[in-house]
Amino acid sequence: MPKGVFAGDDSVRRVEEAAKENRSVLYAWLRRKIGDPEQAEDIVQQVFVRALGYAKTNHVENARALLFKIAANLAVNEFRRKSREARHIVHLDQDDQPISEMGATDTTPEGELENKQRLSELKATIDRMPERQRKAFVMNRFEGKTYQEIAEVFGVSVSTIEKDFIGALRKLREASKEETGNVVPLNARRRKKKRC
Repeated sequence: MPKGVFAGDDSVRRVEEAAKENRSVLYAWLRRKIGDPEQAEDIVQQVFVRALGYAKTNHVENARALLFKIAANLAVNEFRRKSREARHIVHLDQDDQPISEMGATDTTPEGELENKQRLSELKATIDRMPERQRKAFVMNRFEGKTYQEIAEVFGVSVSTIEKDFIGALRKLREASKEETGNVVPLNARRRKKKRC
């Protein structure tokens, strides 16, 4: 059907109804895909705005399918954005030692290959972290920011950033354990428990 022939109120109504009926399903689907509840909520809002904009000028027969198609496209865009951000993290420590040389203790060709594979898997683990957790980890470990500075950037408590950071360390430890069967000690800041 030509663009705009059945567009307008009927299509907008269909999208609004589908949005109300499918909001929680769409959110749950995006949360599973992205892993970050806040980002999933933002994308749900973007989906509704885009779908309504589309419905104003185009005929929409299956509004639910439209919502999920837009959500899938926005999720792919988010993964690409995160991937680009991760590629920009080139230097990790104060010596400006490139990532490719970090932790490289074995300089044989096999050892270098193993180090590159391990580094690639750790980068992938960092990429899969929820956005705030990933950014807090990067800001602390790679940029040297304190928990207080990071908390101010995100507008959350220091305790929230500590939890994000410890969660990031757990994920990296689990990824390392899965890869080698050994637990790599990570210097997580832990509070001493008082003995009674």
